[in-house]
Amino acid sequence: KKPKKKPMALSGLMSKTIHKDAENLSTFERLKLDQSLTLMMDYLGMCERIVKTPIPLVYTRHTARFLSWWLVFLPVCLYDQLPNNLLLVPVTAILAFFLLGIEDLGNQIEEPFSILPIEVMGDGISGSIFEALEMKTGKPKEVRGVEVIPYNKVSSQPSSFVR
Repeated sequence: KKPKKKPMALSGLMSKTIHKDAENLSTFERLKLDQSLTLMMDYLGMCERIVKTPIPLVYTRHTARFLSWWLVFLPVCLYDQLPNNLLLVPVTAILAFFLLGIEDLGNQIEEPFSILPIEVMGDGISGSIFEALEMKTGKPKEVRGVEVIPYNKVSSQPSSFVR
């Protein structure tokens, strides 16, 4: 049976591991891991609130329609304002390019998780965690029978997902 909230199930497994299965860790290390896990769950809650905050579809549609009509009537307004009527098309095209780009940027900012490379970030984080465990214990770790690839073999450019 798959859990409905995978992050919560995963944090529960991590908490269980910290408190019961990590016999090689000192009390201080366990406490620090527990604090880090709590902080991570707080951040996860913040991210879930961002994702679940609804952006009214009417807002996005209204903005796009208004911008479209504004760009349609822009050449009519610029006709008498420009010294040469041949400049009308390039000026309108340049303004349309920038304004539509800003509108698209606004749409992406409304839903940031669709453009972020979250999976790559997660793979990098898990790789570095398992590499640290390997350095501490001296042997490669396996997760459910699958050998974990060290972080330096996952990516030759560990900061490639950072913009």
